[in-house]
Amino acid sequence: MLSGVGRLTLTVLAIAVALGAGCAPSGASQVAMSPTPRPTATAQPPIEPTPAPSGVAMEQVTFKTEDNKILDGRLMGRGTKGVLLAHMRPSDQTAWFDMAWLIAQSGYLVLTFDFRGYGVSDGPIELSVLDRDVRGGLKFLRERGVTRVALIGASMGGTAVLKVAAAEELAGVVGLSAPSRIDNLQVTTQEIGRIKAPKLFIVAEGDDGGSYLRTAQAFLAAASGAKELRSFPGTAHGTDLLVGDQGQPVRHLLLEFVTRSMP
Repeated sequence: MLSGVGRLTLTVLAIAVALGAGCAPSGASQVAMSPTPRPTATAQPPIEPTPAPSGVAMEQVTFKTEDNKILDGRLMGRGTKGVLLAHMRPSDQTAWFDMAWLIAQSGYLVLTFDFRGYGVSDGPIELSVLDRDVRGGLKFLRERGVTRVALIGASMGGTAVLKVAAAEELAGVVGLSAPSRIDNLQVTTQEIGRIKAPKLFIVAEGDDGGSYLRTAQAFLAAASGAKELRSFPGTAHGTDLLVGDQGQPVRHLLLEFVTRSMP
């Protein structure tokens, strides 16, 4: 007969096996199962930016989405070649400022913005329609005279830019730690395959136990044309990849992608 400890051990093992079976991906038409979503956090007031580097223009701007939300943004640099940077949660557009200035100094017009419900942008937070905010920013850049645009997004921002890229003519698109699903916003393998622009997927190998890497690998397999996956050691997620040991090579990789896509 089993002791009480023995019976408890078997029960725990049975539960673990059942949970493991329930996590298996399903549906061949979908990108690999989304990583565990990052915890939801209440949006914080916008952080005051540090001064822009010498020679880089910075302008506070607003633009309207297709459903009439007014979003707050910053426009840096100048020119007819543009880059849109979409943030992750729970951060805001300030997480992109250093990278935005670096890109702007190389001769590009760069837009950062706060998604709806973040910073002083109209709310509430609506993760399922993040692509509307990206399309609003893309339209704004084109109205400012930009003729070629690259989209770069971190985590939920990466999901949103990939979704938009499937239906737009772009110079390039980058997803940093982008899940295939965030709330009800999903990017399917068919949509990834429809992206004509060059694609770059960046991820930390140990992020969420490797689940973000597996999703990036599924994106790469589904993509056609120019595509690349770059992984880095560690567990950093989204714009956290821009700092720490991998910060310099990731920043260099992003800048090189932009300059190669829009010389």
